[in-house]
Amino acid sequence: MEHPLLNRLMHVNRSINQRFNRKLKPYKMRLSHFRVLHHVFMKEGATQNELAASLDLDKITMAKMMEKLVREGYVEKRADREDKRYYSVYSTPLAKEKQEEFREIVNEINVVLRDAFNEEESLAVVGLLDRLLDRLEE
Repeated sequence: MEHPLLNRLMHVNRSINQRFNRKLKPYKMRLSHFRVLHHVFMKEGATQNELAASLDLDKITMAKMMEKLVREGYVEKRADREDKRYYSVYSTPLAKEKQEEFREIVNEINVVLRDAFNEEESLAVVGLLDRLLDRLEE
């Protein structure tokens, strides 16, 4: 049985992931790690559990992502001041130094996507994707 809409959406998702992963390879991370780092930038000092919840990741997956980001020097975990059982997560000077490069990668990929459509088409695609997301999240 053929499902052209689902197949196309999955193919677009895979292509975007692959493009991000190629661009992020020199930084020794993948898109999944970048998503976590991006949330750390936005929520400096959040706990690992808070970040996992905001990204809809289970604790084990988040722990593995965090381990990689710590090992590569992009984040550090500090014991929470109020509850020593928890760790707050912060971006490191290395991550902050690379933040503009990461922003450029996101912008490059956004330009590729945006340039596939004129402005009217782009607005229509965003509207249609929003409608799909609403339907899927019912």
